[in-house]
Amino acid sequence: MPNENPASSVPFPFPPPDDAPASPAPAAFEVSSPPSPTIIPPSDSVTTPTTEPGTTGKTRRAALLTVGSTGLSAVISLANGLLMARLVGATRPLDAYLIAQLVPQLLGITFGPRFSAFLVPWLISLRHAKGTAFARTMQTRLLIFCPSVTAILLLLCYFWNREVAAVLAPGFKRATDQELVVNLMKWTFPGGVCFMALSVLTSIAHSQQRFKGMALATLINPAVTLVLLVCFGKTLGVFALAAGFMIGPLLGCLPVLWSLRGSWQDDNIVNGLNGNGQQDTTLREVPHFSSVFMLALITTMQVQIPAIVGRILASGMGDGVIASVEYAGRFSWMPVTVLANSVGNALLPSLAEKHQTSENGLDAAALSNTTKAIRVLAYVLVPLAMVLACYAFPVISIALGGGKFDRNAAILTADMMTCCTPLIWIGPIWMILFKVIQARNALRVLLETLILGTVVDVVFMLCFKNVLGYRSIPLASSADCLMATAFALYRTHSSIALPLGEIMSSMATLTVIALIANLVVFIVRPVTPWLITGAVYGVVYLGLAWILKIREQREFWSLILGKGLKRFRAAAS
Repeated sequence: MPNENPASSVPFPFPPPDDAPASPAPAAFEVSSPPSPTIIPPSDSVTTPTTEPGTTGKTRRAALLTVGSTGLSAVISLANGLLMARLVGATRPLDAYLIAQLVPQLLGITFGPRFSAFLVPWLISLRHAKGTAFARTMQTRLLIFCPSVTAILLLLCYFWNREVAAVLAPGFKRATDQELVVNLMKWTFPGGVCFMALSVLTSIAHSQQRFKGMALATLINPAVTLVLLVCFGKTLGVFALAAGFMIGPLLGCLPVLWSLRGSWQDDNIVNGLNGNGQQDTTLREVPHFSSVFMLALITTMQVQIPAIVGRILASGMGDGVIASVEYAGRFSWMPVTVLANSVGNALLPSLAEKHQTSENGLDAAALSNTTKAIRVLAYVLVPLAMVLACYAFPVISIALGGGKFDRNAAILTADMMTCCTPLIWIGPIWMILFKVIQARNALRVLLETLILGTVVDVVFMLCFKNVLGYRSIPLASSADCLMATAFALYRTHSSIALPLGEIMSSMATLTVIALIANLVVFIVRPVTPWLITGAVYGVVYLGLAWILKIREQREFWSLILGKGLKRFRAAAS
């Protein structure tokens, strides 16, 4: 039945697939914000979510296929790291370290930004479809696509690692340097990045043509980087690798945009109708997606250029500095994080949501102001923060090192600037803020949480660096994530359909869990903090899902914690 107060609900931004019947989109969750005079939605624009017959099986298929693609991504990264370890002559303990990282990688990928950007939209789109054709089609395509692409990517892994080892490995003889090379290759290999892009784009890809575009993108990305390494690795060295990190993802996006080319000129799409004469707003988001993609592209270029310049400037400062700067090669995958968070988690859903809201009567001036604010944030705030991260870590490392540029202090600072900066987790919070409160308030709260998270990072690193040293990183990372998330929820509790006491008590529970987990840091090897950090992030994201009471995530957990394999066989049959 229609909701009695449509103005107090925020519809989920992703519309149903092409073959879904014309029906109003159900609300993802309810909020309790006061009605605004500029919002005049029709009385039947929002409906109470109901479980359609047959949607349980579709949801289970979607959840299991998501877990399968995530597992394949983790296996690719793990296999790539093991291959690189063999090529650089690393010792056996490094293998155990890589295998141990599989757990936090699964947690961070499945229940982190990729989970929010992919699984929930897909589950909701499947719940919109009363028939089974769309679910069967996507299941068949993914079951064929994932194994074949995985095999090709693993083959590319070998050649990729061989070329990278020839370029980088001779200069790294110590165990810490070997760990650097292996980590750099494991985290930056485009296989995992492509699966992230695939996850985001699957939310809007309902045609075979666009699915082929995603398949090409998944293969073009590593292939381009490998070609650059083979052709220019001996002459350019590490810069050929940086060029591959920069050019590969950009060229990989071209097939996807090309597969969407027909959406720009189709009269049916302009009129808001798909081929079956049903209302369809999915493809009408293509102009929004392209404009947001260009913002992310500019941001990515602004990030990579100072990173490369920083390496050049530091090359004359001695061996320790060179090793530290190369260890800061983690910056190479930070632009991908910005790209995924800005497009997949924040800008694209918010633009789609505003587009739908405008059709329901949102004032055009309010839309224009919000769009301007988003553009300012994308053009100024994120690039500024990334540039500061690239140039500030040598200065901070000198302060941590007691007045001299110490190798360990530089590594510690580089990790702090890359792994603990709020840019890593700000994407999911940004997405949540845009869903539950007005956009202008979300921007203000976003800035406040960004500042708070940065302050927490600095305080924890300065207070505990002498006691914990390298192991203070996960403590700072966990603290900034938990505290900033709690602060964001506190600032927006009036817009969430839960009392403040319940929100804060749940956050307190998560904090206790995180602190208990970090106690393990005191009794284990220094490599374990990354496992703990991944687990803490997983707990935080699951806590957010529980707080916001997203129905689809509860269904996902009931599937995973239940007899998942048996249900999968039953659904597949």
